[in-house]
Amino acid sequence: MIADEYAKALFNIAKEENKEKEFDYALKVLNGLIGTNSELIPLMTSFMISNDEKKQILKDVLGDIDEFFYNFLFILIDNNRFSLFLDISNSYYKLLDIKNNVLNVIVQSPTSLTKKQLIKIKKAMEMRYPLKNIIIDNRIDESLIGGIKILCQNEELDISVIKQLNDLKNSLWKG
Repeated sequence: MIADEYAKALFNIAKEENKEKEFDYALKVLNGLIGTNSELIPLMTSFMISNDEKKQILKDVLGDIDEFFYNFLFILIDNNRFSLFLDISNSYYKLLDIKNNVLNVIVQSPTSLTKKQLIKIKKAMEMRYPLKNIIIDNRIDESLIGGIKILCQNEELDISVIKQLNDLKNSLWKG
């Protein structure tokens, strides 16, 4: 995927130039701007605006961020690849997680889990992945009715009430 290649390039520049913190900050700022302003990506990909104008807009909205990062964004603009920015950012953070031995775990539940419940899940994940730094992200999914669904890497553990009901329904249909 093209976004992955750009992410690898950005990641390698960050490592080589010892700019990981600066790039992390810049990525978070730009991701935040994109999240709050849905017109930013269409603006940066418009053929009605010159590349020089797009670069100036970025400098105006981003302010004082790392020059290497600006150069990376300018390459995206010059190559008409700014539309890939969010994918590039996601891929970059996946590479950073690999480097830092981080395992992101999404725990879906119909309501917010307590701190005690999250700690229990984290300890169970640490036993399963002993060499990883586990980060738990509790997301609300009211459609689960009860129970939880755990997602990490390419694995899914679904112990939700809705899953159990679906399994029961399927077994009844099979007869």
